Amino acid sequence: TIGLSPAAAAGREAREAIDHTSHDMFVELEELQYGEGEKLEWRETARWVKYEENVVEEADRWGKPHVASLSFHALLELRKCIEYGTVLLDLENDDLPSIASAVVDNMIATDQLPLALREPILQALLLRHVHQSDPHSNREESAAQSARSAN
Repeated sequence: TIGLSPAAAAGREAREAIDHTSHDMFVELEELQYGEGEKLEWRETARWVKYEENVVEEADRWGKPHVASLSFHALLELRKCIEYGTVLLDLENDDLPSIASAVVDNMIATDQLPLALREPILQALLLRHVHQSDPHSNREESAAQSARSAN
């Protein structure tokens, strides 16, 4: 490349080597709830592919897809989370335990979490995950238990 320093030329080549095509994204929201046997577990409650879908608890199925909207306050909270929270976009880990460990370690390193809470937070993050499509999930029992614990 004419007129560029070697460092600038290397930077340009590195940028050109990155795949800039857009990719489909799947996002799911899980909430920590009481499941079978009064044990805590992560339950899938919403998902986004192109539209938002929420779980209809009474019918044990996904609700009608809809366009999600956010309040201005929610957008401000999102901005604050991105600015001051833990966001690891370049993480190369590909399994939940190593991702959870990296997130917790980053939170400790940036003083968002005291070291003493590392193990309890990791244990909570690695609790059982139950998906709406899981044939073994008993949502009615879990909903009843959640209602009992709320009272």
